[in-house]
Amino acid sequence: MSSLKVRINIFFVISFFASQILAQGVDRSTGNDQFDDGAFEKSRKEFWYDLRTSGEEKDISKIDLNAYNAMRSMQNRLVFKSLGSPAWQPIAGSQDGHISGRVRDVVADPNNPNIVYIATASGGVWKTPDITAKPIQWISISNGLPSLLTTALAIDPQNPRTLFVGMGEVEGDGYKTEPGQGIFKSIDAGENWKPVPPPSIAGGFCQQIVIDSTNPQIIYVATASGSGLIKSTDGGSTWNKLTLGIAPYSLVYNTRQPQNIMASAPNNIYRSTDAGATWTKSMTGITGSLGRITIAASPEFPNLVYASIGNGSTQGFLGVWKSENFGLTWSKMSTTTANPLGNQQFWCNSIAVRPNSAGQLIVAGLNVLVSTDSGKTFGFSTQWNPPLGSYPPDFVHADIHRLVAVGNVMYACTDGGIARSTITSSYHNWQTDINSGLATLQFIGVDADRTFTYVSGGCQDNGTNRALIHDRDFKQTRGGDGGRGWISSNDGAIAYTTYVRTTFYQSLDSAKSFPEPNLIEQNTALYRIDELQKGNGEGSPFYPAYDVSRDGTIVAFGGNSHIWMSASGGQDGFTAVPPSATTKVGTSNVVHVFQGEDLTSYIWAGTGNSVWRSTDQGLSWTAKNIGEAPVGITSNPNNHNEVFVVTQGIGGTQKHFFKSEDGGATFTTPATNFPNIGCWSIAVSPKNGNLYVGTDRGIVYSADGGITWDPLMNGMPLVEVLSLKLKGVGNDTLLAGTYGRGMFWTDLSILAGVSSTGSNSLPLSLDPGYPNPITSSNASMNFTLQNSGIATITLYDVLGLEIRILEKNYFDAGKHSVSFTTNDLAKGTYFVMLTANGRAVSQKIIVE
Repeated sequence: MSSLKVRINIFFVISFFASQILAQGVDRSTGNDQFDDGAFEKSRKEFWYDLRTSGEEKDISKIDLNAYNAMRSMQNRLVFKSLGSPAWQPIAGSQDGHISGRVRDVVADPNNPNIVYIATASGGVWKTPDITAKPIQWISISNGLPSLLTTALAIDPQNPRTLFVGMGEVEGDGYKTEPGQGIFKSIDAGENWKPVPPPSIAGGFCQQIVIDSTNPQIIYVATASGSGLIKSTDGGSTWNKLTLGIAPYSLVYNTRQPQNIMASAPNNIYRSTDAGATWTKSMTGITGSLGRITIAASPEFPNLVYASIGNGSTQGFLGVWKSENFGLTWSKMSTTTANPLGNQQFWCNSIAVRPNSAGQLIVAGLNVLVSTDSGKTFGFSTQWNPPLGSYPPDFVHADIHRLVAVGNVMYACTDGGIARSTITSSYHNWQTDINSGLATLQFIGVDADRTFTYVSGGCQDNGTNRALIHDRDFKQTRGGDGGRGWISSNDGAIAYTTYVRTTFYQSLDSAKSFPEPNLIEQNTALYRIDELQKGNGEGSPFYPAYDVSRDGTIVAFGGNSHIWMSASGGQDGFTAVPPSATTKVGTSNVVHVFQGEDLTSYIWAGTGNSVWRSTDQGLSWTAKNIGEAPVGITSNPNNHNEVFVVTQGIGGTQKHFFKSEDGGATFTTPATNFPNIGCWSIAVSPKNGNLYVGTDRGIVYSADGGITWDPLMNGMPLVEVLSLKLKGVGNDTLLAGTYGRGMFWTDLSILAGVSSTGSNSLPLSLDPGYPNPITSSNASMNFTLQNSGIATITLYDVLGLEIRILEKNYFDAGKHSVSFTTNDLAKGTYFVMLTANGRAVSQKIIVE
């Protein structure tokens, strides 16, 4: 290892200086998607879609709902059953205080515009009580929703405690889509949610929700499903489909003549003058190769409508059209060659009109462009690619999905969170520090050093990130789409990360930097074979799978049909195994790779429906078809013949958990109560053999070798858990990387032996509720903290579904009390849980 370190360190110094010379000419995303004509976004969605539909069930919406129901109704999932488990603690929040996960919509309280709500793509709905606060506070308010795939928000202009949220993402032409679970309504500012249209009407994809400001009982919802445009005239109690004929992406209505409505979709605009009863095409004057069309209007000039139109041939910007008669006729305004949409008009095409202005508008996709002459000419307002770690006032993250004007403020909803600008003539000053603490990053794979001092992991469209355990925010260490992170258990200074496909990087400074060049670039047989099939060679899945020996030297990297090995951390190149070009590991992408950290001659790979095994470091392979897609493989570090596998895809016969006691030659499915839910990751404790599985909706564990399972969910949202790692000196710290809610950790040393009464000398206690049974509309709970800290008091039903958070605040050590009302609770049994300082206790209450 010493000679290798010398060689690597020399290489590091040379590549570091080279990267500094090139820094000014290299964008922060290191090959972001605008260079690939939208193929990046398509490939990313296909990666998830193909895995999740690998089982008998092919409908993603049903898969998603099944995951939610399976976790809720899992056998023995009573709250008191899981009280012996520790509480999950979040790690950091946003990236550098400026970047979070993808935001799809934003609304503000009309009575207090500093109260802001956002809908995130896979992290649910969040709220801040003051968008101008320093530091800003974000609160998740959607833990009770069946899906965190939120895309559209609306707030009642006359009663701002009433909110609507729509779910599901669908974009562009030919995408594999990510449906949600319809439309939900809250009448208490997001504390509780109830479904409104039935699923048969709402569908899985909601693009925009519009509430009539003159009559909030009238609501329109644009759905990208068979329903198209739906309408309610009684505040969401009942709904009707409107005969429109298209699945609209955007809506506008005339605020002075609200019966006049306009809807746009790819290639088409329609208008109605009778509140949606009948529709006529609104394309007079619009010509060219039409792509996605997004429309916007100013409330002060309701007959004036603008359309931002993408070019269906080049995937760029076709131009802006203007109508002064609410869509009867249109005139092309653009004479500029500026292109705000890059080459992905179908993924991000947004437009907004400045309030109280007839001629100033902004169009955004990759960048924000501003026009002061009704769209004839544009000037750049933002640049999305400053140097890594730099966030100047004109920075707004690329992939801008929606622009929303709130009073004198403009918001941009992007793949990197939310940006805010006070309306001026240029929009050159944008705030992105409002993302600070917003824990919605979409992690692909995470890891920590052995002593659990720092963590690192890659995020969708937000690079690779690093944080110390108690940092408020992550620090970005590489750009672009981050993949799976890995950190040596022997030497925490050695770490790896990936971009997409065959891009692989090494760090020798504890994941603080991942310098150029891409290590696999040295091997042309594997490098640069991406979705466009450039060059010669094999390529790898969109998010490449790999594993590394404990000392950081032996790398096994998954291609499309081979495992590629390096004995030098990638410095001396990679060799395909099996060595014969005609002998392959499976016939499809290698989606998971695992090698024993101490016994590196053993390698396992997941591809298709088979688990492949090599006992000679890849020279020869045997396969076992288990009938499902293996996405997580691990072995017992105390017995390498004991192998565990979890799978994606659901259906009537899916088992999801497999166990082998002969090194993978044969597998059994011993679980008696494993939920029918897609899985992503698995970890086994070297200390006691306990198993931990990350699923589509949280984490389950087994203490008896996989026979019986219980949820491990105290403080963990119902979110996809793509990555699990056991670290810490005693292997008692479990790290979880989620796709939409950031990272979490928990202390497993207190997994057993904690009672529901707060005994066993815990550093916190929760007294029985008073009165109990509760016969009035008010109740209280007393609790004691041995140490000061953030305490959360949460109300659950008997199935473990979170009803609402009663209190979340900082408390000094000592005794405290929290009061709450029961007016909205049905008669029955509930549980109140206190979580603080890494521990959780609860008490049962009865409402009569």
